[in-house]
Amino acid sequence: MAAVVAALLLLLSPLAMQSAAARSKPLPVVARVSKDSSTGLYLISVRNYDANPVVLDLAGPLLWWPCSGRQEQEHPILCSSGTCHVANRNHPPNCPYIDGGRPGSPEPSCHCTAYPYNPVNGKCGSGVLTWEWLSANTTDGQRPLYPVSFRAVASCAPDDLPFSSFPELFPWQVQGRQPPSSRYPYPGVAGLSRSPLSLPSQVAAELKVSSKFALCLPHVAIFGGGPVHIPGSADDVETVTDHLSRTRLLRNPRNSAYYIDVAGIAVNGARVALPDGALTLDATGQGGVALSTVTPYTALRPDIYRAVLAAFDAVTAGFPRVSEAPNKPLERCFNLTVMNQMGTWTGSLPVSVDLMLADGKNWTFTSLSATDEVVPQTLCFAFVEMGAGTAAAYAVPDSPAVVVGGHQMENNLMEFDLKKGVLGYTGLMFDQRMGACSNFNFENGLGR
Repeated sequence: MAAVVAALLLLLSPLAMQSAAARSKPLPVVARVSKDSSTGLYLISVRNYDANPVVLDLAGPLLWWPCSGRQEQEHPILCSSGTCHVANRNHPPNCPYIDGGRPGSPEPSCHCTAYPYNPVNGKCGSGVLTWEWLSANTTDGQRPLYPVSFRAVASCAPDDLPFSSFPELFPWQVQGRQPPSSRYPYPGVAGLSRSPLSLPSQVAAELKVSSKFALCLPHVAIFGGGPVHIPGSADDVETVTDHLSRTRLLRNPRNSAYYIDVAGIAVNGARVALPDGALTLDATGQGGVALSTVTPYTALRPDIYRAVLAAFDAVTAGFPRVSEAPNKPLERCFNLTVMNQMGTWTGSLPVSVDLMLADGKNWTFTSLSATDEVVPQTLCFAFVEMGAGTAAAYAVPDSPAVVVGGHQMENNLMEFDLKKGVLGYTGLMFDQRMGACSNFNFENGLGR
């Protein structure tokens, strides 16, 4: 009897009640992000029963991966459902429809067909829309707490849709590495766009958390809002979300990607001369400045790129250049060995590139973001010319003027507020005397 009373007292103790209350309160979830050095792609593992990571696609509207035949048969979504209509809102460009599976069909045996799109090589396919179980760890913004599972809608995909080929300008081409295996290394995509069937939208709906998510590439993603703590900063600035600048996100009627309102571009503080409206997102969905996690470096339309490169050349004229760049898309490179011998190398190139936002703020890419040491002792300007067949052409297919790439977004906490249509950003965290994204504490929990 005494043991029973003791157990009851323990259950009713403030600590136990606090723990139960904490578990009943909706909490954001955290997932570890990694970067594949051979492709520059960012990866996340969220599927139950399958630890293989999928590619993060900031502009992607869906979750998709190959499914077993059994899963397609047991968990399909019907054509008559509203979910089927949503999945078919943004049909991939140049992707043929197949017979059957159309949204709105009243046939009770009609299973919804979705059209997953591979943002790396521009291929598309068709597959049954189905239910999938996902899992992640809840978080207080400082560390993982406990695991949760939740249902999500995902599209099945043909076995040959995932990453079997890679376009021009992936880091393995720049760095002279062997390309990835002909067999695809990753089985699918986790879309992060503002679409109702993206990963952040479904996490918010299923777990009853805020329609926000934070990315701190290349290490961590948090879905559901809340503070984000990055320990180890010089001034002990741990709650990084308290130090965000914010700007509005624009909507493109042709896709669900994230666009920002940019009025101009500056190099070392001097505005680059561009034609009026060069960066505008027009009413038809053409132009504008989009964000992409599957584009390694920021890509600019040729007329914009040439003007920015000329400005960059003017401010770096005194530095020794490499006679032949390691890879043609990265046109302007410098010899760090010679710069060391000349005494002109101080650890970074004195250059910055500003995206001059329409609200009067700047999103500044300082030297570590504006350049990249692509091979040892060779530092290159990390902006490229957009063109057919390049990574940016597939990542956001509706002819943007600029696609901000992964290199420029790394170690820059970005918070996407889907409900308000607002982007929060820190700029390069090293420049703000904050810790690196890799400092997020995955050790005090299960940290999947």
